[in-house]
Amino acid sequence: MPVAYEYDSNRNIIHARPFGDLSINDIVRYFMEVAEDNSVRPGIIEVVHLRDVENFLFTSKNALDIPRRHDEFMVRKNITCTIFVGRDDIHYGVARMFQNLFSLDDRYYTVFVVRTEEDANRLIKEIGG
Repeated sequence: MPVAYEYDSNRNIIHARPFGDLSINDIVRYFMEVAEDNSVRPGIIEVVHLRDVENFLFTSKNALDIPRRHDEFMVRKNITCTIFVGRDDIHYGVARMFQNLFSLDDRYYTVFVVRTEEDANRLIKEIGG
């Protein structure tokens, strides 16, 4: 399934909402779509809401490719940080795995993991978005 996204141009925040069965190809397609979306200004905060993902169709080994594929997207849109929202244990656990993978790929890129939308909004305010 694709990754739907909404762009809040007032706050320069992109809300990614993957759903259903999520594959590496779906994630990479999302990266490319946003990178090519001229309405999305550089300096965005990326918020990834995982609650509607039913199945993650990749292994932890395949997931190693995600941060590398995120690099071009990150450079083209000058992403400030990524915030993963994982309410339940499985979504939170996968978000923590992503956080660890991103830190291995680029120790200077900031990835946060929170449990609720409220936590994400508080964090966005602290970051200045």
